[in-house]
Amino acid sequence: MNGMIKKLSAAVIAACMGVASAIPLNASAYICGDLNNDGKITMSDTVVMSKYLTGKVELVNYAAADVTGNYVINAIDSKVLMYHLAEKDEYQTLPCIINGEWVTMEVAK
Repeated sequence: MNGMIKKLSAAVIAACMGVASAIPLNASAYICGDLNNDGKITMSDTVVMSKYLTGKVELVNYAAADVTGNYVINAIDSKVLMYHLAEKDEYQTLPCIINGEWVTMEVAK
């Protein structure tokens, strides 16, 4: 039994180390709406948002998910992200933080 606990503990630690290595070193540099950190905003990001809102995953960068810029991540952020991908006129830009200040910038898709 002791051997099984040691193996399980080692597996959990290894998994945690793998997740930690996936977190970018410079989390302050991000694209607003790019929840999976692949450098662009796609439907994959809306899937990550949905999984986060249903409690299935944790986010690597919460600021990237706050597409409304109100410091709260909820269904409204998900809707705005989807509207942005649908290229609705009023959602062509998303907010982001640069040097500690909220700014709105055009995001290339």
